[in-house]
Formats: sequence, structure tokens, C-alpha cells
Amino acid sequence: SALPNRRLFDFVFVDADRHHASEYFDECVARIKVGGVLIFDNMLAKGDIITPKTRSVRERARVNQLAASDPRVESIIAPIGDGMLICRIMS
Repeated sequence: SALPNRRLFDFVFVDADRHHASEYFDECVARIKVGGVLIFDNMLAKGDIITPKTRSVRERARVNQLAASDPRVESIIAPIGDGMLICRIMS
């Protein structure tokens, strides 16, 4: 990764390559300060998230599951636009 290995960021907004979203999740959580916020855009995939058929949608479903089960974050999906996954870094 080209990012430094220390917690530098207060806020990160991810609207990038959907095929690698889970990698972005892990990299960002490790670099956001406690109390900081991580947001992923387009996380409902126009409703396809319920039955993901493409690699891109499966990867977004994986990120939603990671956020829901990761004890380092507190997360919600806000139904704004095509869905925003909002994570607050807890530890």
C-alpha cells in the first residue's frame, strides 16, 4: 500500500473501484483516527445488494458484512442516493 502505516485521517470518502472495496475497507480503518468517519458510496447497488450476482455487487455486500461484524467500527447504511455505508472508528 502507498499509504503510511499510521492513523492520519479523520475522514475518508470512498467512491472507487468496486472490485476491491474490501481492501479499501481494511486499509482505511487501519489509518483513520479513533472517532473518525469512513463512508462508502453506492453500497445498495440499486437494490441488487439483496441478491448479488456480479463481482462488483458481491464485493459491496462483503464490505457491508465486514462493517457490520468488525468490532473496530460502528456502522449504518443510510438510504441516501444509492446507499452510503457510514462507519465511525471505535478503536
